[in-house]
Amino acid sequence: MKQSRKRLLALVFAVCLALTLTPTVALAALLPFNVDISPPGSGTVSADIDGAPLASFEAEEDETVTLTAMPDSDHRFVEWEDMGGLLDNATAPVTAFTMPGPTVPSAPSFTAVFEPILTHDIIVEDDGFGTGVASVDGVVVTAAEEDETVTLTATPNPGYRFLLWEDLEQMGLVDPTNSVTTFTVPRGARPSGIYLKATFEPAPPPSGGQIETVTIRFDGNGATGGVMPPAETDLYVSFTLPTNAFAREGYDFIGWNTRHTGEGTFYPDRHFLSSAEYDMTLYAQWSPVRDEYLLTIRYHANGGAGFMPDESAAYGSLHTLSANLFALEGYAFVGWSTQPDGEGFAFADQEEIYLSQQDLDLYAQWAPTSARGQQETPTDSAGRQTGGAGLGSAPAGQAGAGPGSAPAGQADAAPGSAPAGQAGADPDLYGLGDQGIGRGNLPPTGDFDAEAAVDASVWVWVAVFPCLAIIAACAGLVVGLRRGKP
Repeated sequence: MKQSRKRLLALVFAVCLALTLTPTVALAALLPFNVDISPPGSGTVSADIDGAPLASFEAEEDETVTLTAMPDSDHRFVEWEDMGGLLDNATAPVTAFTMPGPTVPSAPSFTAVFEPILTHDIIVEDDGFGTGVASVDGVVVTAAEEDETVTLTATPNPGYRFLLWEDLEQMGLVDPTNSVTTFTVPRGARPSGIYLKATFEPAPPPSGGQIETVTIRFDGNGATGGVMPPAETDLYVSFTLPTNAFAREGYDFIGWNTRHTGEGTFYPDRHFLSSAEYDMTLYAQWSPVRDEYLLTIRYHANGGAGFMPDESAAYGSLHTLSANLFALEGYAFVGWSTQPDGEGFAFADQEEIYLSQQDLDLYAQWAPTSARGQQETPTDSAGRQTGGAGLGSAPAGQAGAGPGSAPAGQADAAPGSAPAGQAGADPDLYGLGDQGIGRGNLPPTGDFDAEAAVDASVWVWVAVFPCLAIIAACAGLVVGLRRGKP
């Protein structure tokens, strides 16, 4: 009998313990945390616990959460912004934090910050006595990304040797004395690119001999007539270039250059060389002969009757428009416009205008006359007032907005803002796409929900009170059994 009571007491205790622990385990709360990306669309983020990816940005108290920032191919990771100072390492793309309890005033918030990887132009020039090139991993390039290693190689022409690299932007990137050198493309915006120039000098004569003469050759470089034989002079002796004998139809001769593109050293006609030190080829340089450029003004009746001949006037000149010769029954002529519907630039009859850029088509503008024969206010098909605009003014019926301003009736939108009537929100703000990260495919965006925490505590007490009642009943049963002991 005594043994049976002990077994019964053990069974009652086990049942009470199970009933007490079961609701406590089941009610372990998931707490939210926020993860953002800056700027939006520059990369992605993920979270996991012990290598298991999280379906939403939530974790239990004291759990260790690992965050991973993954930049897009044209961006790089910079840092984590950690408002609560919870991260182990805010400068590492992969880091971790321990989830705090619900007593914190707001949910933990982290932002993965990325920045774009910029590409800079690499411009390598030379002085005409050799060549200079830039390469990355053996491939010649004209642009390179930040942090890439660029190799510069200078190759002199026969009879020359490398002198130095000129750093035209004075950035101090290269060793100027080595014909083959490297540099790392620096970070930061450089709209003008990176400019370097390879320069050369005449090589000294070989030992045991000396070049006696220097030959200067002349290239017509597109000339349509004329011949110039090479000129020779003694080494290191002054020399005057001969008068140009080439001619090119439609062009004027402007001088010589050591490169046919005009990018080398320029010499005017009959230039005096103080010392002829090396052989060279000079290329003729040409400039187009510009005739007076005439523009055409065409008049259009735009529904009216009559004829007005086209006119010609010189580019860049002031010109007075002809008096209108068109007529339209029931309408009065109110001026000209560059568009038939009056939406272009408007000009008055016989207005003096400045001609530039292109030919001009002018369309007569008409306003209906009233029953009493008076002219009505001219309007276009949309009911907007037209006419009376001067040179360079806004289209008829619109205020003279400055360049780039919004159409009439609309406020100027800030650069990059959303179209009218649309919110400027980015639908892929978190850069998570369709990966399903976050409940409802979006991570929590608000602060810690205090009301939800209160609701959870109520449910905890609802579960605890029955457990306490069960424990009390079990204790009473145990006492009763012990008192009933014979």
